Amino acid sequence: MKKLIFLLLISTNLFARQSPDEIANRIDSIFKAYQSNTPGCAIAVVKEGKMVFSKGYGLASLDYDIPNTANTVFDIASVSKQFAAYAISTLIEQGKLSLKDDIRKYLPEVPDFGKTITIDHLVHHTSGLRDWTEALAVAGWRGEEVYSMADIMRMVKRQNGLDFPPGSKYQYSNTGYNLLAQVVAKLSGKTFGSWTQDNIYTPLGMSSTQFLENHRKIIKNIAYSYYPANATYVKANSQLTALGSSSMFTSANDFGKWMIHFLQALRDNKPIYKRMLETGTLDNGERIPYAFGLVVGEYKGVKHVSHTGSWAGYRSVSNYYPDQNLGIVVLANHATFSRSSADEVAELFLKDQLKPQSTSAAPGVSNTDSTVVVDSTRMKSYTGLYKLGPGWLVNITFENGVLMTRATDEDKYQLDAKNDSSFWVPAYGAAMTFNKDSRGKVYQLSYKAIKAPRVVPFVANPKTFSDYEGEYYSSELSAVYRVYRKADKLFIEHMRHGEHELKSIGNDEFFGNAIGEIRFDRASKKVSGFGLSAGRIKDIPFVKR
Repeated sequence: MKKLIFLLLISTNLFARQSPDEIANRIDSIFKAYQSNTPGCAIAVVKEGKMVFSKGYGLASLDYDIPNTANTVFDIASVSKQFAAYAISTLIEQGKLSLKDDIRKYLPEVPDFGKTITIDHLVHHTSGLRDWTEALAVAGWRGEEVYSMADIMRMVKRQNGLDFPPGSKYQYSNTGYNLLAQVVAKLSGKTFGSWTQDNIYTPLGMSSTQFLENHRKIIKNIAYSYYPANATYVKANSQLTALGSSSMFTSANDFGKWMIHFLQALRDNKPIYKRMLETGTLDNGERIPYAFGLVVGEYKGVKHVSHTGSWAGYRSVSNYYPDQNLGIVVLANHATFSRSSADEVAELFLKDQLKPQSTSAAPGVSNTDSTVVVDSTRMKSYTGLYKLGPGWLVNITFENGVLMTRATDEDKYQLDAKNDSSFWVPAYGAAMTFNKDSRGKVYQLSYKAIKAPRVVPFVANPKTFSDYEGEYYSSELSAVYRVYRKADKLFIEHMRHGEHELKSIGNDEFFGNAIGEIRFDRASKKVSGFGLSAGRIKDIPFVKR
């Protein structure tokens, strides 16, 4: 017996033409890869104020063969941010704070960087604050260890510079949303978890939902998360309590209640919710698509409000289509789960309203396209380093007949060929396309809106490696790294992270897969230190001892 919930049978032309069972079968086919011996996901679809579909796929626990259901509880990672944003929007509506307020008005422990960081900067990711996920990793944290709010706040207090002047750039920062949670706690006199419980979860009947404030707490009906490993799976342990940015646990059914409430509030033009769709503006007047814990854009011509989440082996996506009063949430405990499956579900409900994909879009961008066989010589021509941004590089390798991608401080994932130059990355829910110049040479990788240039090979003279050898210390992170030469290669070592080779990418510039980009500084021709960048952290100073 299928565990489905259909409370709305006929509300759109789609339902008038197709029976609920037909729609259910189509949704089942989208998630057919998640079986009784794999981790999987849970989904809820809301339409016109009703839950029209909810179901679980695969297993919540591989240890005990417990299946996922629509009531199974998942860590939804960064999808949590809309709830911290809702809290801030509520406090604004109550007149208790303003978007233009200096955050040090509420959190004086945040360093004075000489430039004002406002609530607006935190909400829209334009603060310049370093992202704790990468900063603490550089400091020595391992992914499966405890990351607490106290750890994050200590990191913020020790930050000795910003990645950029506040308001000048957009750079996603989990840290900013942790500070928003601290502001809510300061103004309300409650813990952030208590505020959300009293103001969101209890009123909406979200009985299985909570922000985790203690990593030791037992969570009923939880789905454990997993990474694929050869022909089996391994556990992806998580002990994170990063309130505001992540660490919210909920079920598909519970989240569906929030989506119904949220969509109705938008239709009723309630200020708190309308404000949540207000996107940010940089100092130069440029608009960015990030709003209040949500990204506002379009999907094939239809207004689309969304957010995704990723932590340990958990993957999540919440998609709202306000004009159609439609919401879809998918929560997964499978690390390579493709979040674009939520788009496939949306197409079942929006088929008659979607416009064809732009002809300017890169070919092979859909995971629904057939996988093809690409000549190994051609695939090998795509291997190498591509620079997505400062300290954010991706290394493409050819292994066992397939291309693999590994971005700075991330795991390695497989690319599925959709044509000769475009590959789908299930773990990213997006495509990578390799671009050639007029001479037929690969010079760039396209990923989402990013045009990542290929790193031109730079051959450093091994004789110069002795210049770099020594210990380097960061007072900001209390971290020590040792750089040394072995044979004709340069290595860097951290006591907790072990040894990693540094590959030369420029004069005095090196890259390590698990480290990021290192630029050595010189004083009177002698190496005096280095700056370390890794995606969402820029140029953290290390001094040679």
